[in-house]
Amino acid sequence: MIDPDRNLTSMNRTPTARQLAAALTPQELQAVMTTHDANRLELYARNMVDHHMVLDLIPIVSRLLFCSKFPNLRFAFLQVVIMLGIGLQHRSVESLSEELQLPSNQILAFFNKCVRKLSTAVRGLLEEDAAGELPESVLRAEKVVTHMKRTSDT
Repeated sequence: MIDPDRNLTSMNRTPTARQLAAALTPQELQAVMTTHDANRLELYARNMVDHHMVLDLIPIVSRLLFCSKFPNLRFAFLQVVIMLGIGLQHRSVESLSEELQLPSNQILAFFNKCVRKLSTAVRGLLEEDAAGELPESVLRAEKVVTHMKRTSDT
């Protein structure tokens, strides 16, 4: 029986200060994943490549997920089971399909939703790191452009 951490599956919990302190930093992410790897995750999340293109990355992101390095992410119970099976137990989709008695396309759909959430979190960390390297004048100009776009839309 699998009983995941309630912080992974509970939709109405907010992360504690301790969990946020243990969150993944951009530097930690870059130690285990390249930007090319992050791009592959994003391509799979957009359904542009097959799941086989990201299987080598899933153990890495699964380990980070189950070590509470993404405190803001929440998953359905079945999504947690699939990430555990594929990412940490290195099980095939067919093996999980047999055990969970679900069609493999449904397993892959849940898997894709997980990768989408993880890809968004990874991209956010990389953007945060890139924004930290920009000069202050560029950041101010970006805020002005964003404000102008918002006011023109209304």
